Amino acid sequence: MSAPEPWRRTGRKAANDHWLGLERLTLIEVSLYDDGGRQQGRGLIQLQERGTEVQPGEGQTWLSRFVGVEDGYYEWWVNTTFPTKVVPLHFCQRQAHHCSDTTVYRDPIHVDVFRILPGRSYESLNWLKGVKRDEAEKLIDFSNIVVPGGGGAGSGVPGDGNPPPGPREDVQTGAEGIDGLAAALGSQGGAAPGGDRPVAKADARGGERPREEKEEKGASPKASGLQGVIAQRVAPEPADSALKIRNANASKKKKKDKKRAKRQAEKERRRARKGEERKADDSSDESSSTTSSSSDSLFRLAALPQGTDRLHRLHQERPGVLANLTLRRFQELLERSTGGGTAVKDQEMPPVARAYLSQIYLPRHPEGTIGLRNLRELRTLTTLVDMIAQNDLLRALDVAVQRIKSIELFVAQGQWGQANLIELIVPEEEQRAWFRQELKAAQQEQRSDLRLQQDQWPRRRRREKGRRDKRRHTTLEWGEPRKGEERKRQRQEGPREVVNEDAAANELGYRALEQAMKESQIHESTRSKVREFMKDPEIVELFTLVKGALEKSPHWSEVEYTFFETVADVAGDPVEEVKEKLKAGARFLLEERMPDGESGLCSLLGVRGPLVGDDPRSGEGELLKVVQGIEIRTASVDWKREDGVYIGRPCKEYGATIYHRDFVGQLDRELVKSSLEGQCLYVRRDDLAHAEWLINHFGLQAAPRLSISGWKQMWRRGCSRGMSLSMTGVVLKVCIQCRPGELGNFVRALACCALEAFQRNSVELLPLPLPTLDDPGKALELAVKKCLSEPEHDDAREWERLNVEVKKIGCHAWSWLQVMVVNFLYCQGTGGRMITDGMLHGRKPTAAQQASLAKVTAWSERWIANEDDEGIKADTWENVAEALGDLYTGPSVGKSYPLTLEAILPTTPGAGDAARIPLADVVSPGVQEYVNHPDLLRIPDEELVAPRISAAVQVESQEEWNKVVAHLVAAGMLEREVPSETLRYKDEAVRNGAFGVHKKWVLKEDGSWLRTLRLIINMIPGNSFQRRMPIRACERMGYAPLWGNLYLHDDEIIICAAEDQKHCFHIYRPGYAWRSFFSLNRKAAGWAFGDGDSSASYPRVKSAPMGWNNVVDFIQDGFENIAREAGLSPSQMVKMGEPSPMLSLETPRSFFSFYVDNFDQLTMVWRTDRGLYEGQPTSEQLLLREKMEELTVGRDPKKAAEGTITWTTLGAEVDGQAGWVGSSLDFRRALLSSNLGLLGGESVRTDSLNLQSVVSKNMHSVQYCRPLTCLFDHLYADLNRAVPRFVSQEAMDELLLLTAGLPMHWMDLRLKVSGQVYATDASLEGGGACVSTGLSPWGLSRLQGLSHEAEGLEGQATRKMVVVEMFAGMGGLKQALELLGVEPMGVVAVDTSAECMRVYRQHCRHCIWVKDALSITKADVLEWRRRFARAEEVLLGGGWPCINHSALNVNRRGADGASSQLLDTMLQVRTWLMEASQELNLKPWKVIEFYENVVMDDEDYAIQTRKIGFPAYFLEAAQVGRCRRPRLYWMKNVEIIPGVDVRVVRNVPMRGHNYEVNEVDVDTERPPMSWFLNSDAVKMADVEDAFATVTRPTARSQPAPSPAGLEQATEQAKKRWKGDAYRLQPYQYEARNLVKDRNGPRRPLPEEQLRMMGFASNHLATKSRLSQDQKGQLIGNSFSAIAVARLLVGLVLEEADCANTDVTLALWNVWKTKEDKVTAEDRPWKVRFSSVAAGTPGAVSLREQVLPSPLVLLRPWVDPQGWMTDEEALAYLLARNGTHRSAEIRVDLGTPFSVGELCRQSVDPTHWLWKVLLSYEWKEKGQHINTLELVAILDLLRRQGRDAKHQGHRLITLVDNMVALSCLSKGRSSSRSLQAPLRRISAVCLAAHFRLCLAWVKSKWNPADGPSRWAKKRRMT
Repeated sequence: MSAPEPWRRTGRKAANDHWLGLERLTLIEVSLYDDGGRQQGRGLIQLQERGTEVQPGEGQTWLSRFVGVEDGYYEWWVNTTFPTKVVPLHFCQRQAHHCSDTTVYRDPIHVDVFRILPGRSYESLNWLKGVKRDEAEKLIDFSNIVVPGGGGAGSGVPGDGNPPPGPREDVQTGAEGIDGLAAALGSQGGAAPGGDRPVAKADARGGERPREEKEEKGASPKASGLQGVIAQRVAPEPADSALKIRNANASKKKKKDKKRAKRQAEKERRRARKGEERKADDSSDESSSTTSSSSDSLFRLAALPQGTDRLHRLHQERPGVLANLTLRRFQELLERSTGGGTAVKDQEMPPVARAYLSQIYLPRHPEGTIGLRNLRELRTLTTLVDMIAQNDLLRALDVAVQRIKSIELFVAQGQWGQANLIELIVPEEEQRAWFRQELKAAQQEQRSDLRLQQDQWPRRRRREKGRRDKRRHTTLEWGEPRKGEERKRQRQEGPREVVNEDAAANELGYRALEQAMKESQIHESTRSKVREFMKDPEIVELFTLVKGALEKSPHWSEVEYTFFETVADVAGDPVEEVKEKLKAGARFLLEERMPDGESGLCSLLGVRGPLVGDDPRSGEGELLKVVQGIEIRTASVDWKREDGVYIGRPCKEYGATIYHRDFVGQLDRELVKSSLEGQCLYVRRDDLAHAEWLINHFGLQAAPRLSISGWKQMWRRGCSRGMSLSMTGVVLKVCIQCRPGELGNFVRALACCALEAFQRNSVELLPLPLPTLDDPGKALELAVKKCLSEPEHDDAREWERLNVEVKKIGCHAWSWLQVMVVNFLYCQGTGGRMITDGMLHGRKPTAAQQASLAKVTAWSERWIANEDDEGIKADTWENVAEALGDLYTGPSVGKSYPLTLEAILPTTPGAGDAARIPLADVVSPGVQEYVNHPDLLRIPDEELVAPRISAAVQVESQEEWNKVVAHLVAAGMLEREVPSETLRYKDEAVRNGAFGVHKKWVLKEDGSWLRTLRLIINMIPGNSFQRRMPIRACERMGYAPLWGNLYLHDDEIIICAAEDQKHCFHIYRPGYAWRSFFSLNRKAAGWAFGDGDSSASYPRVKSAPMGWNNVVDFIQDGFENIAREAGLSPSQMVKMGEPSPMLSLETPRSFFSFYVDNFDQLTMVWRTDRGLYEGQPTSEQLLLREKMEELTVGRDPKKAAEGTITWTTLGAEVDGQAGWVGSSLDFRRALLSSNLGLLGGESVRTDSLNLQSVVSKNMHSVQYCRPLTCLFDHLYADLNRAVPRFVSQEAMDELLLLTAGLPMHWMDLRLKVSGQVYATDASLEGGGACVSTGLSPWGLSRLQGLSHEAEGLEGQATRKMVVVEMFAGMGGLKQALELLGVEPMGVVAVDTSAECMRVYRQHCRHCIWVKDALSITKADVLEWRRRFARAEEVLLGGGWPCINHSALNVNRRGADGASSQLLDTMLQVRTWLMEASQELNLKPWKVIEFYENVVMDDEDYAIQTRKIGFPAYFLEAAQVGRCRRPRLYWMKNVEIIPGVDVRVVRNVPMRGHNYEVNEVDVDTERPPMSWFLNSDAVKMADVEDAFATVTRPTARSQPAPSPAGLEQATEQAKKRWKGDAYRLQPYQYEARNLVKDRNGPRRPLPEEQLRMMGFASNHLATKSRLSQDQKGQLIGNSFSAIAVARLLVGLVLEEADCANTDVTLALWNVWKTKEDKVTAEDRPWKVRFSSVAAGTPGAVSLREQVLPSPLVLLRPWVDPQGWMTDEEALAYLLARNGTHRSAEIRVDLGTPFSVGELCRQSVDPTHWLWKVLLSYEWKEKGQHINTLELVAILDLLRRQGRDAKHQGHRLITLVDNMVALSCLSKGRSSSRSLQAPLRRISAVCLAAHFRLCLAWVKSKWNPADGPSRWAKKRRMT
């Protein structure tokens, strides 16, 4: 057995041969380490494949598999961290703890010590014994193991390298040894494996000749090229067939075969010497694969083996015999057809397959009978057979591979047009005598003759042809050309030339069609039909339309070819039918809409057609048995669960079931029997006995089964006619109870689980008991069921009677439906897995359940109020939406309609009303420039990629268009185009389209209905040439669900007011220059313009067109600006992305929002004061009206509201009496009709536009009940299918549940804010939850000290600043800003170090990282400005490299050094920052400059200061702290704030130099040394003196040349210097710069240096650990954060604020507070969070430290009447920071956000005192941590929901898992593992009426982090 290789170690840096031998399936032993770098055993690993590497780094990345681990804890960590068992390994080039190479994998294991284990050498490992070895051998893949340095695997153990068993021979040398070695390696020099005949090599002609012949001619034995490679390959021995029965004489037969082979080889040698050719009948022995089995007729049946089994046996034992017989049969048939007789017997493997196909088979079976696809296959196969018979293997391989690619291309495109072209099968050239080259020459000659006949002047002809092309396009738009135009054309061009029709027939005018017609499989009759068909004017016009729209597409050649291929395929059909098909495919071009996915259209566009089909499974499992007429089937993968119910044992695939024997006994016998009536029972094969027991025990009998199709018929009987809401609810209930599949099974099973006597220790809130009916109600429900299920009872009169009678039970039906939805979400989860035991509940509700049911009943009563007897009928969304009129229902894809004057008259302004108000007079000053100057948003032509330059105008006729233009010109909307001003692209005018969309139906005087249209300008062409405005007002529009964050007292109601601008888009007039973008693409008659010019012209738009991509921003900003000028307070405005307005909770109070042209106001008043406000306009409303009247902005009285208690706007409805805000009831009822239509439809496709509309509208409505968003999992999965299919039953069930939950779409503003704050967490061991018991002293003082101007609890509001930190290092400037309390809007960091990037992004994930300062361009700076358009200032800071300025460097080059010249790069960035705002026409931002460097020589200072433009300040950091750092600082646009601690002395000579600086003199109380040094460490000498400047450590074998301080260094310092590998300067080792602890003297640790520099101790604690030297490098390059913060105090404080304050000491106090929180993270939970932690301060900022207490305190200002406790007040202030989803609290709104641990501000848990609520161990281990985090939240909600006193609250919950927080905020997830807990959480929130307000908390700050891990500690103790 092979021995393990020696261990490989990287050393300082491994060479390239370090990784030799690392191949797939190699076994290696590695040394494993823990997080501290200590060895933790060894591991046995098998490599799987090379991993993904983003860029070549130092080392290799492999994906591998652990097969054995020595240490048990490490093995557990591997199993939990890598559940897929695929472990990424990084084989490092340096030591693992020094490796800085990054990978794309999350937790790679870095390996620096390993060894390769060849073969089975792993058996010698001492630690791999016993069970570990047995488990390892089960995991090792022995196939094809690579054995480095060994031979191939023999017949023994794979990969062992040992010789195969058998007699061993002595090793031979010389020629015999070489031959033997060649034979062992599979060379051609020996016999073929198995003792068969040797394989002959192919010669250059593709034939075969014996090896001896080549050797005699002296040819080289080694072939070259691909032929040589193939020739050296030996065909593998055929495996023994299972049909071949082994016998006892196998060994004898093997010897006999060897002797025969030897004799045969001798015969062939003799023949080769004599020059004889081989004869087919010379050898009849079994080893020959090319001879027949008889000397008689070759085709006697007796010659072939008997039966198909013997065919397989013959194929295995004598390969080639069948092929030889068949080819010779082909040859014989060919000979007979030409009179040649039988086949020639001496010719083996004749290449006649293709000849047989074309001459024998195809004449008898024409192409039309076998099909084109089969014909292609036959030609490919016969070509391959002939090439193989000729030994032309490589060409045969090419043909086969190209055929594979051809099929792949066909599958991708859905057509053979291009797929045929890449095949290598040539057409049947033998069927024609002429050559292709001759044909091309003839065609070229004919084209030349035709050109000469048509025109003698080709150049002029081309110009005229271009003009005709334009007229041809015009003809398509205008219709037939007028006679005058035709006569004018004839005068200019002369009479048309007569074209020879025969010549035109031979030379088609379409290149793609010519190519298609040349296909050999197309008959001449088909070609004639196509030619005639293409002469049709309608087809020519249609093709011109397609070409005009799609010619510039990169896929135009495919579109054109496919168009003609389609024509050729259908040319045999009736002409009119073909026209209709082509018109239907191109109709979307005229209607300006997206393609609808039809197969014809997909074919037209040259893309793959939709492949629609059902689930490929059969649907039913295998039938096991029929018992008493009931089928028992297997629950296998074929079962689609649309029919039957699973009753077997719990299993992974189908979960648990209530019908199992161990559970069903406690259920009601009759209910169980009823629930299984008519069901097919599904079990696993071994559960058949249980199914029989269930049938016999409950007495189940056969009953009719209701299939899905039968259920749909039942559904249509009810939904196809008008119904009341009550009847709809009853129909829904009845149909759900009867529905086959998972939903119906659950409802029937849930009814069985309601127990009369139900007792448990803790009664859960869920499941809720389903409401029950009395006897009369049950009779009504039964009557409805009969009408639906029994056609004989479906009587119209009976239905009308029931439609009225069921109103008595309508509220009950809808309540039942809502309770069913909640129970389904809780009990069913996802994938049809019932929770069985959790479904048991009592029939009588508990007190908590009664409170839930009361809320459900209230929703139902509000839902069916004022119902119409026939208001609900199944229909499509497009039809039901037309009845909604102007009601906003979210973005939608609607149908466009041709314009008519009558249709647009009601929706367009009257004469002179349009474009009368300059838009620039309305918008805010920052937007006016964009309104007047489109060049600011114009995209340069070089940046455009194939823009669209035209769009169609949809209109009934040209006459109607003239009328429309005349009306709009009179209104002021249109004018005549000025051609010279029109926007052009490549000398072509850019013109837009126009169409109408449905507005509403209007009853005309004659009693008919008129569809009014909203005029839409299709601005796609114009928008293609302009950018969106950088400052977009639409991003802060008042989204209606934001109103749900408002707070309403119990005795308050809501009064609504509203205003709406009339014709808001049309009345405004943008700047004149914008009209060049607004030209329309259809001419109108001259009289329509009313300007006296009779010539036809294109119109252009004067007003703000609806369809312009910037118009919404302009209108939104304008309306908000009107309100500000009218005196409305911005503090009352509800905006997207901002906290709710901070208003005092006194009554009355008002909030308002703007949504484009809508103004909505909600006023909270006392219920008793309703009469004072109802019916009266508000004061803000009157002010707004006055301002609108001043600007002549019209208002729409029909859409206005004055003091209404109930109001509908923007698709939302406000019920002021109940305090609810929800989706409009009319909108929801329309949704109900469209949902019913889809549910009853036949095989709805996933790409259906109706389905997409209905799903999107349902999502728009559930924004007001976000827990229901989890019901879109299967719907979205179906909609996102790449290949369209029919909608799954799971998705239909979700739609049915969404329909049943429509009454729940409300947000309750009266939900109380719970004063108790919760925190949850999960670990792999268990879960935990904590609850606050009150405010801590810190939290109470914080609450009482807040000013009402502050807009956030953490770090105040985000500052409108962008920070650009050049040479960022570890983020010194960012740390200084954090100490000041500045949270910038954006951060740009520049540095080349990968370590710096990791550190920086850990603390600021949203930063923009630039790897190299030299790579920054002006475009980058403009992008920064565009991205942060709202920023008002930018701080450019950093210190360029000081190596060429530092006195420590004896070889410094001064200002001429390359690193010193990087200052020029910083200054170039400064210039670009100053110019960026002007180039983008944004408000100029204030550029704050901050540069830092060392004290430098006189010349360097003069040069660098001259570049910068202003003198420097000097500050010695030793005056601020305990570490020296003398530095120069150049500052501009920020003043140094003096105070009691700082004074600035101007023009002070720099010590030791001849230049002057402004010296900053700091006199402060420095913190004690104990703040910075570890607890057991003290400074060795000069305790009060500062440490030396921190420099970068570099280990050396020899001292650096001329090290600083060597001459003055003591001998002791020199010895320490040498012992530390000369890392630092000698003076750093003096006693005054060292620390002494219990281990003796040492240098300050990096953590201690960080503290002295003003950083937290864990600032460099990255996931990939940094070495001590790496940390020292980063610290030596950084700022002193405290010193820089003191210089930049002017950013946050005024001079007056600091008059009597030691600001430096205040900064140290801020740092100490943050440091204490870091050090407290390792303390016990009780010390951190319980009552013991009462004195622990929270996070603060400098502003809070320095500023005095506010004059107006926030606590009494917010709640002047004392309605709230202190805890509730603080919770309310947090909850108002919720996003529009109302589920996520963002205390840093305005800060860029990205997922990560430290990407956003954390809520500070030290505001509260905590106690442990839950701490438990998981019952089921192995779940993903994200799933466990959701389960922990679920457990908390379940516990709180059991008590009615906790219901109806807004719960603030702290979560440290971003995945869980994001999923809950969104309401759903695409991850299957997260869907089940998400649905259960949603169910609890719906039942308990919780509104989760989730806030992120740092993991180390989470109070629940400890309790989640206590389960493991308890188990260990």
